[in-house]
Amino acid sequence: MMLKYIPLDEGMMIMEEAIGKAKRIMQGYPETKFTCEEYQRCVYFMCTYHSSNEKSMQLYNQFKMSLEESINTMVLPSLMCQNDAYLLRQLVLMWSNYKLMARWLCRFFQYLDRFFIPQQKFLLSLDELSVSCFHDLVSGTCSFLVAAISSLVLAAVLSLINQEREGLQIDCDLLKNVLHIFVEIDKYGNTKYYEDFEQVMLVNTSAYYSQLASEWLLCDLTADYIQKVFWCLSQENRRASHYLHPGTAEKLQQVVRNQLLEQPANKLFEKKQAENCGMMTDYQINTLNRHYARVPLYFCPVGLFLADFWHRVFFQYTAEYGSFSQEILSKCAGMTLEGGSSVSTAEEWLAALMESSTNIC
Repeated sequence: MMLKYIPLDEGMMIMEEAIGKAKRIMQGYPETKFTCEEYQRCVYFMCTYHSSNEKSMQLYNQFKMSLEESINTMVLPSLMCQNDAYLLRQLVLMWSNYKLMARWLCRFFQYLDRFFIPQQKFLLSLDELSVSCFHDLVSGTCSFLVAAISSLVLAAVLSLINQEREGLQIDCDLLKNVLHIFVEIDKYGNTKYYEDFEQVMLVNTSAYYSQLASEWLLCDLTADYIQKVFWCLSQENRRASHYLHPGTAEKLQQVVRNQLLEQPANKLFEKKQAENCGMMTDYQINTLNRHYARVPLYFCPVGLFLADFWHRVFFQYTAEYGSFSQEILSKCAGMTLEGGSSVSTAEEWLAALMESSTNIC
């Protein structure tokens, strides 16, 4: 091919025309059709007519600026004033359109990828650069506005996960697509957005199940408690398989086991012993004492009177004969707790439960 001289201004105008066509995809016209040979030739002539890399670097910067402008003028405005699932749907749409636009731009400027960039060790490839620019948007490293949108995206994802835990129907495919974006953009950014999300999600999960453990310990029999634990483990495993990254599943299971089994192990064991003896635990007595001390009797005269009466009689008995009740509980330690198997310590019982919980799928 004979080399053709293209002045800088003329060449830049031609490439701006190409960029404008590609940007129509971001404006909601993904069906835009055009060929790229003319623009590829323009980049080729501009880069090869002179032996220096000056024009090649100018074209590289033009490519980068076109990506940043698209994000600032189209992606960010479309995400503003959105929240919850609406924000996530818009993010997925913008990412899809952005990738399609970037793919065309990479074709226009492919000479840079093939010949110029490999000679410049400090430059990202065009594909890496396009992902990196979007990564800065999602990770919130550019501005206060971007950081605010990033926080809203994270809050929306966590909100949907919690809604599903509460039994509500959610769009699992939407969550899967959003989290897949996190994984994709983490390849070329300094901030590992999925890892950051994972840490926040695990902390959120820990707090959620810690609260549930406190409620279940007060209200449920041990057998019912354990059944709920296994159900939660099964649900979290299903949840992880639907839309979380494979590496997150085991971490999620460990958090649930820790909050529902490991942390309350002693209280669970004490509760089971007391149930076998037909007695209430000190934990239940103290909780009831705090609860009924705050509730006026006139709200439910009959029901609360009976509950208060039973509580006060049992509490007085325990105070006077505490050593006796502790002796009974100690003797219960060797009793059969579940399924005909006899265990003597909380550690052995917890170990058996943990072994069973690891088989949940």
